[in-house]
Amino acid sequence: EGDLEYAFQLKQAHPELVAGFDVVAEEDPNHATIDYLDVWMDIPKLEAKYGERMPLFFHDGESNDRNNTNLVDAVMLGCKRIGHGFNAYYYPLVREELKRQNIALEVNPISNQILRYVDDLQVHPASGYLAEGVPMVLSSDDPGVFGYEALTYDFYAATTAWLLDLRALKTLAFNSLRYSALPEDAKQIAIDSWRAQWVQWVDAVDQLVPKA
Repeated sequence: EGDLEYAFQLKQAHPELVAGFDVVAEEDPNHATIDYLDVWMDIPKLEAKYGERMPLFFHDGESNDRNNTNLVDAVMLGCKRIGHGFNAYYYPLVREELKRQNIALEVNPISNQILRYVDDLQVHPASGYLAEGVPMVLSSDDPGVFGYEALTYDFYAATTAWLLDLRALKTLAFNSLRYSALPEDAKQIAIDSWRAQWVQWVDAVDQLVPKA
């Protein structure tokens, strides 16, 4: 509870730096999201006290365990974006709610393989989520630990394992901005800039393709 209020204090002092609130730990052996329900119920009171909104970006569903229901609770608590959501394959109604409420999953293909949630990325459940229309972005999870920067490796791994076409790549790249925590005016500027760069990139790639 003290950490949550401290986050509000930081957001009040540095609104351009603090996007929201998350809790991170290995899920299965630790407390469930619902165990802190009394803390989450304090958010409206703290928002009124500090005059700041505090979106929730929970790290939930990083598990192969059917009994791990953190993802269900994250949706019910109104998360704006959910880190991992790996075990959403157990919960078809949750996947429908993700689509209905426009809540994005942050999918971390390389991290999931390194941490042995999946041995072969070809059978990673997120390829199915993408086909179903579940909002998704790609993330690297722990780049400092894994020793690389940016998302090139994760995009490459997802593209080759899930046989992504240009449309899917465009969707995933666009979603990185669409579901970001940027203020709406800054988000639109970033999207406009990205669209122009996307067209330039596609044209450049097209020039590399041999013409019949």
